[in-house]
Amino acid sequence: FKQKTAYEIRNCDWSSDVCSSDLLGFCGPRWVPALAMCGRFLRISSLTEVVSAFEASGDGELQLSFNVPPTTHVYAIRHDETRRLVEPMSWGLVPFWAKDTKRASNAINARVETLSEKPSFRHLVKNHRAVMPLDGYFEWDTVTATGTQPKQPYLVRPSSGGDESFDGMFAAAALWSTWRDPEHDGVALQTVAMVTTQSVGRLAEIHHRMPLLLDRDEIEEWLDNDTPLPGWAGSHRGDPAVEVVPVSKRVNSVRNNDATLLEPIDLGSPQDQLF
Repeated sequence: FKQKTAYEIRNCDWSSDVCSSDLLGFCGPRWVPALAMCGRFLRISSLTEVVSAFEASGDGELQLSFNVPPTTHVYAIRHDETRRLVEPMSWGLVPFWAKDTKRASNAINARVETLSEKPSFRHLVKNHRAVMPLDGYFEWDTVTATGTQPKQPYLVRPSSGGDESFDGMFAAAALWSTWRDPEHDGVALQTVAMVTTQSVGRLAEIHHRMPLLLDRDEIEEWLDNDTPLPGWAGSHRGDPAVEVVPVSKRVNSVRNNDATLLEPIDLGSPQDQLF
């Protein structure tokens, strides 16, 4: 694709009606999807905390991050025979039939409404459902944004005591797949895509899509390989118990990865206009 200037990238509309990013933005040391829904999240819980919260087992500790971008490794939870297993997977699904991994960044999200139709996802719906634990995620306002100004990012986290909170983490529905590299003796790469649905409540005020957030009853059914795709997955969702706060546009760049990204800002402050 034609390389864009930094100014052009900051002012692209990264929202996509197919919940993937056909455009790539340079927001760090490499090209990664920027501002696609949901394109960044928090990983500030340790593997031990994830295992405890989701009553699972697992290994493969990942470094904590305040700004997790696509195509990097994330925790994913799946059923492994009779237990829940937490393991690292690359965020950006690569179908088993793909020739290479070049399109992984275009499949970080999957619309729940079309899971059974899209070639990349339909074969995964029955036996390859997973959960991505999120300490929170960043979303950019595509509803009220106007003109050429960079879109305002918001941090979305589970409310304490809410049905969607697993010890302060979301359980985002996902699909996973195993791809084998034909050029390296079939070495396996496990990849994952986050499932999204129509936004409701406060989240609908900033973006038309949101992760499919599961509660404790739903997560059991979602991960059960013997259960067809639950009917509730594609139905209208109730308002999730979430906290939504505006944060600095420093999160736009994956180079920025520190706790200050979580601090609420005053939208009238001129300081944030520097980013």
